[in-house]
Amino acid sequence: MIRRPPRSTPLYSSAASDVYKRQDLSWIKSDETTQQNVRSILGAPHSVGSSGGTPTWTYGYYVYKLFGTSRTKELKFYWHPDAKVKTYSFNSSFPDDTKVQQKSASPDMP
Repeated sequence: MIRRPPRSTPLYSSAASDVYKRQDLSWIKSDETTQQNVRSILGAPHSVGSSGGTPTWTYGYYVYKLFGTSRTKELKFYWHPDAKVKTYSFNSSFPDDTKVQQKSASPDMP
């Protein structure tokens, strides 16, 4: 099994690994957090792109296995023209993250 931190983050970086390990995204604030803030915490994005004309940055953590289940985590930022966070998304196939999401989902939701 190969474990890789985000491409731009060295193995010893605790700030970025905490984002992925604990799913701690409380530091991200829409309309406040800047691209400079994100770079200072996570480093350069793994990939950049566009979604409907909105610039995006993606950070990924991937565990690939030849046999068994591979796992991924992705944190994607969508940017305003002024380089502040418009919105973001976090997706994970890691069991600990999916348990957290299931517990936080409202039982009233369909």
